[in-house]
Amino acid sequence: MSNQTHHVLLVEDDDDHAMLMELQLSRVDFIKGLDRVADGVEALEWLASQDEFPDLILLDLNLPRLSGDQFLRIIRDSDDTRDLPVVVVTSSNNAHDAEQVRRLAVVDVLVKPVSAQQLGDAIASIPPQVVDPARPQSNQGTER
Repeated sequence: MSNQTHHVLLVEDDDDHAMLMELQLSRVDFIKGLDRVADGVEALEWLASQDEFPDLILLDLNLPRLSGDQFLRIIRDSDDTRDLPVVVVTSSNNAHDAEQVRRLAVVDVLVKPVSAQQLGDAIASIPPQVVDPARPQSNQGTER
């Protein structure tokens, strides 16, 4: 997947962590665009407002209003968003937490602070079939 360019949605409530992630993403050559929201509710609203889904969601787990794992469960329950690639970025290095979110079909779980190399490797590891050209990109009519 690394030969393509990608649009990323960053779901991160901490401004300092978001700034560091944005800096690291700017070092990844195949990122074409980045949007940021601060919590799971904003992420759902952002997805509902877009004509096309992002190629990747970078998701913090510890979020206000709607946690990262709750957000994941919601998008995995929707036919329109079920296959969106998600990389979890967390400050927890608890193996149990990582295993729980891996069960929700995430591409990878990265522990903060995350390097540009780790981000690039995680994005490159997404199988090409995950970003299916036949998958409807419009989310019009998606129930949230």
